[in-house]
Amino acid sequence: EARFLDWFDMVQRQKELAKNFNVLSEQIRKAEMETSIKAASPESLVLVKERLERLSQDRELRFEVLKAMAEDVCLREMNWKIILTEPPKDGVLALPNTSCAGLVGRAMQQAGEPLPIG
Repeated sequence: EARFLDWFDMVQRQKELAKNFNVLSEQIRKAEMETSIKAASPESLVLVKERLERLSQDRELRFEVLKAMAEDVCLREMNWKIILTEPPKDGVLALPNTSCAGLVGRAMQQAGEPLPIG
């Protein structure tokens, strides 16, 4: 029983350390970024700013294309009028995992619509 309790205490401490390690690694990453920004020349900072602005513009254009395509497909194929809004600027854009039914397959199945598969 004593060995089990010792083992259990050790596992609990490892969990706490793992949580602290994630927080600590994020703090180190931020500190390294701050240090590199402080050491950077004004010209390189201007270049980074311009690159970030171009990335932001590219993201907005990609969203507009996606928005137009999604609205068109939903209206044409399912007679759904949807309105997409742009996600927050700091939000991570990631596609959800899908099956062969696709993004709207479940809704189509619930509505009794046939799936255009195969």
